[in-house]
Amino acid sequence: MKVTCKLTIDNATIAPDGFPRLSMVINGKLPGDLIEAWWGDIIEVEHINNLQDNGTSLHFHGLRQLNTNEMDGVASITQCPVPGGASITQTFVATQYGHTWYHRFDHPLNIYCMIATILTFPLATTVFKPGRVCTLPS
Repeated sequence: MKVTCKLTIDNATIAPDGFPRLSMVINGKLPGDLIEAWWGDIIEVEHINNLQDNGTSLHFHGLRQLNTNEMDGVASITQCPVPGGASITQTFVATQYGHTWYHRFDHPLNIYCMIATILTFPLATTVFKPGRVCTLPS
């Protein structure tokens, strides 16, 4: 199965600690949207950078990028930052399950910036079948 999402990066004034400040947000929010997938799903993220003066990237922390290293989102290491006004589509397979996160990867000291959660559920069985019906384990 394919999970698709559109993540638009913008500047917005927010007050995560009660004090308004300019920050980078995903789809107008901090934290950004939750991405949910099942183990083995293809995750396709359209990353749109609406920042005027900053390139940026999205790193999918804790997700193994087997054969898709160029989709890892580590700016200036595995890919170039996405310039302001441009977009990129990052596509990879959820090769393990658990609770991880994605975040901006161009300035590690900016804590008021893009961050959000990825939740990958395990399959009830390890057999992949077309049209499978998946349920959460009890």
